[in-house]
Amino acid sequence: MAGPSSAKAGLAKDQDEINRIIYEVSKGSKFFATERKKDAQTTERINALLARRDQKLLQVPPASAEWQSIERKIEDVATRLENSRDLSCTILHTDIDMFYAAVELARDPSLKGKCFGVGSGVLVTASYEARRGYGVRSGMAVFVAKALCPHLIVVMAVFEQYDENLAKASLDEACLDITEYVEQHRGTIDQVVQQLRDQVRNETQLTVSVGIAPNTMLAKISSDRNKPDGQFRVQPDRKAIVDFMRDLPCRKISGIGRVNERILESLGVTTCGEIWNKRVELWLAFDGKIEWLIKAHLGIGNTVVEPSKREERKSVGREHTFSPTSDTQTLLDLLKESAQRVEQDLERLDFKGKTITLVAKRDNYQRFSRARTSTRLVHRAEELYDITSSLLLQEIEREGQLSLRLIGVRVTQLVDLRGAAAGEERLRKLFQSKASNSDAEGTGESKTRRTAQEWQEEEERQLALAIKQSLKGTADPFNEVHDLNQDSPSNRSRVQSPTHGQSSKEKDDETKARDKVEAEQIETTPSTSEAAVQWSYLQQDGARLKRPAQRTYRCLSQSVAPRHRFPICTVAAST
Repeated sequence: MAGPSSAKAGLAKDQDEINRIIYEVSKGSKFFATERKKDAQTTERINALLARRDQKLLQVPPASAEWQSIERKIEDVATRLENSRDLSCTILHTDIDMFYAAVELARDPSLKGKCFGVGSGVLVTASYEARRGYGVRSGMAVFVAKALCPHLIVVMAVFEQYDENLAKASLDEACLDITEYVEQHRGTIDQVVQQLRDQVRNETQLTVSVGIAPNTMLAKISSDRNKPDGQFRVQPDRKAIVDFMRDLPCRKISGIGRVNERILESLGVTTCGEIWNKRVELWLAFDGKIEWLIKAHLGIGNTVVEPSKREERKSVGREHTFSPTSDTQTLLDLLKESAQRVEQDLERLDFKGKTITLVAKRDNYQRFSRARTSTRLVHRAEELYDITSSLLLQEIEREGQLSLRLIGVRVTQLVDLRGAAAGEERLRKLFQSKASNSDAEGTGESKTRRTAQEWQEEEERQLALAIKQSLKGTADPFNEVHDLNQDSPSNRSRVQSPTHGQSSKEKDDETKARDKVEAEQIETTPSTSEAAVQWSYLQQDGARLKRPAQRTYRCLSQSVAPRHRFPICTVAAST
């Protein structure tokens, strides 16, 4: 029952004694029953994990070929992680000491040197006097805290002055990458950090503890080393980092809370150094998914420091904690207040959502939630209240009586109105640009089409005239064109036309008439050798797109006598 903050800095009292007092004061309460139930579930999970490990150990005994194969796999993982280690960054993790308590101390200096906590029902934080002397910590129920420290002063913070959404992102902590700053300014890293802490103290009267390390994980752990109002640096050296991690309790690693701590303890792992000693058993117990533990053992963490992005936000919500009550009207009033605050947050953040969730905690500390998804975007308090109140009334009707100690409203499936507005503007500009380009292309295509058609007609006219001229002065030049159709009307007319016994004038008239007919035939009825129209089809996205390739006129090919030879004319065909 030590809770999530038992590893917090400043807790000097013996942990076994703290646990004994918590047990005695909680025994028989609903809180105690809930915690016992959670512990039983964790124990059941641990037993299943150990059974799976033991079963696999029968199949993979130590020193066997399979055991050695697993060791090699783990070594490959460690090698890959080592190759990714980056020691070039200087990252700070700043943590304002007992932030909420420090703020209340600034508001009421008479609290200085006294044991006090901030919160109502559950403590948000506690002064170092209460932490060190009595084991009081954040997240602890007030009645438990007072059992540990009977003279504890409980201050109800004015939470309206704090942004609850920011608190979830750690209101009193921040990471900074000062690598470039240190390179560009004079002074050592320690001097830069000291200057930062002095500036915060002078401007806010708050003290800051700072961890300095090559990655965010090490920096966060380091910020707890010299609390309060201190700084600690892990040198950017592999050996120094591994030595730092060797004796570090696993509970200090972000993501390892009370449950995972118990699981690791059951496997014989309490410090980060022991992770490597038990690596094969951990591999068997967790089905090979132990890279996160190997990273903790090696002290490898994230080196990228950047602010959270709007698109990463998943929800907007508000909750109220209060003394347990089953009064329906009181619960509805608290729900309405939560809905109003959520509306304010959504408007301030420019979000709307589709899924509305009622969140609640029973008087036995069991949390539950009920959700409903709307067909449209929601953000108004009236709509939020209508949905969540109906969910609450349904729950009351189902259970008969419902005693709660926490109630709230949460909105998910968020839509970023800023992003939506920007997207609409981009689409509008895109469509405008497309329309302009389409108009321009349409005009250009028409112009190109008309030009090509005119050019084609002009070429055909000139071609017919050229052929006509070439026919003059030769008996039958087409006899030299071997690929022409010999049965064409023009050939038949030349073969059958009588010439014997005609006058020169009659011959000239007949020749002119024949030339005219041949020119018209060539112009209007080209043979396959004289004119060929080729069509190509492009297969694109399943659609057959018809495209005119080219109409190619082959006139008097290479077999024609030089004085009758004409260039090949290629004209784009249009439909």
